[in-house]
Amino acid sequence: MPRASDRAAEPLPDSFSPLDIAIDLDRADPAPDSAARTLLLKQAELIDAQIALTRHDRRHRGWQIAGERAGFAVKALIAAAAAAAATILGVMVTSAASSRTVVVDAFDAPPALAERGLSGTVVAGGVLDALTVIQTALRSTAAKRQISSAWTGDIAVQVPSTGLSIGEIDRLLHQLLSDDTHVGGDLVQGADGALFLTVRGQGVVPRTFTGQAETLPALTVQAAEYVYGTAEPHLFATYLVQADRNQDAVAFIERLFPTASAAIRPGLANSWANALSALGRGPEATAKYRLAVRLDPHYWTAWGNLIGDLWTSEGEQSAYQAGVRMQAAARDAPRGTPPPDALDWQNFHPLVQDWSSLHAAHVADARQSMGGSLVAVAGPAIADDLTRLHDAAGAELALVSSDPDDPLTRAQKLLTPAMFALMDESRAARALAGLRAFDALRTADPDVAFTYSDGPCFLGLALALTGRRAEAEAVFARMGRWVTCYSFHADGLEAAGDRPGANAAYARAVALAPSMPFAYQRWGLALQRRGDAAGASRRFAEARQRGPRWADPLKSQGDLLAARGRWREAAVMYDRALQFAPNWPQLIAARRQAQARS
Repeated sequence: MPRASDRAAEPLPDSFSPLDIAIDLDRADPAPDSAARTLLLKQAELIDAQIALTRHDRRHRGWQIAGERAGFAVKALIAAAAAAAATILGVMVTSAASSRTVVVDAFDAPPALAERGLSGTVVAGGVLDALTVIQTALRSTAAKRQISSAWTGDIAVQVPSTGLSIGEIDRLLHQLLSDDTHVGGDLVQGADGALFLTVRGQGVVPRTFTGQAETLPALTVQAAEYVYGTAEPHLFATYLVQADRNQDAVAFIERLFPTASAAIRPGLANSWANALSALGRGPEATAKYRLAVRLDPHYWTAWGNLIGDLWTSEGEQSAYQAGVRMQAAARDAPRGTPPPDALDWQNFHPLVQDWSSLHAAHVADARQSMGGSLVAVAGPAIADDLTRLHDAAGAELALVSSDPDDPLTRAQKLLTPAMFALMDESRAARALAGLRAFDALRTADPDVAFTYSDGPCFLGLALALTGRRAEAEAVFARMGRWVTCYSFHADGLEAAGDRPGANAAYARAVALAPSMPFAYQRWGLALQRRGDAAGASRRFAEARQRGPRWADPLKSQGDLLAARGRWREAAVMYDRALQFAPNWPQLIAARRQAQARS
């Protein structure tokens, strides 16, 4: 077998790196041309080359990153601009698609007329002004009837422009997408100097109006009314009635109704009735109100008008029954049908003595109309509500805030203090002077007479309570069949000590309108003063049944309970009454006393 060598082993190097080995060899053999020295030189050259390449790469990468960042920024700006343009275009498209504007285009007019100030733009401006007047008067009516059309929206003059600007793009989009209605025409002058104004529009047959130069404003109004009446006949009929042009309204509707669409016939019938009523043609008006609700059982404005009309044409019981039918129609209306609003009930609330609801309706009306009213000044109506709610401070504030020159304000300023005086029979004499003045004002002003149909009944009561029975009888006789007058007549007989006559008169008042609570309450008060607590309680209960939101019978029932020492039950009645008359001082004091003793 082989044996190991007897020669000594050589030491191993500290590093296996070629560079380290070359350095060690160079130290051992430092000759300039040695292999180790050559390797070291080559290695140094390689390192220098690597350093230069690295620096170049770093500079190139920096420019590359900067370029990438700049490119991203440019792309972001382009994207943002595109998004903004798309947004603007989208808004313009949406606006155009939803636009229902009446656009009055500049009329054609010869240069000779334009030199005299009768340019096409001037004519268009005149038509625009007239259309705007009609539109403004009808905006609330259109909203209430849920009418949305070009003729109830914006109205503007459009003058042609040149060049493709954003405005021109917008105009083109409106032409393509909108439901705008364009109105235009031309103005020419005849040989005799007469002007011929022709107007035309979408769906409007051209029509020419003739007059002299000084009548141009009137011609533009006639032209505007013609196109509006053709485009929106139901609203234009309403406008004529609101403008107190009732003869024009009747003639317009009579001519239009036979060919009118089913959709607008209810509105036309209601306006027809309003015009006939204003002209004093009562039976015809009643027939047209009934026609309106027959054509549209959910036309709440017509229902409310029918109730008010029946007060005078057929009596309060008939009006009450119409209100019950309106309640049924509202209750049974298909889902999605808008319910009656507060003002739709304004002729029904007084029948059931619901003064708190009527007050809320009048306040809402005043707010909607910025302090006025859709039908009359709001102050007198609100003051009357608060008077019947026994709120003297509130009524006074409403009257102070109302137009002092309006006849209704003047009438209510006379009526309110007189009504408060009559609430205490011992102060009836204080009411006489104001009620006489009120009656004179009512006689002189048809609007006051219409609004306060049973107002003189208070004068009759004041006369009866102060012993002027002959004058009182004369007032009651001329007033006719009103539950208020019948009840006050009975109150006068009661004050005179004629109890059998009073009972008979109260019975006649109840029979006149058995569904109304007023006569029952007045009869109950008379029985209470007589000491007939049981009889009074029955009458108050009948009044409460027919007028569940009337505070007076609730307080009267509470007074009967308090007189019998049943304080806890009395407090309950007073609390219920306060829901409907929260500012009645006597009621507040009675409740405080009942709570203290219960």
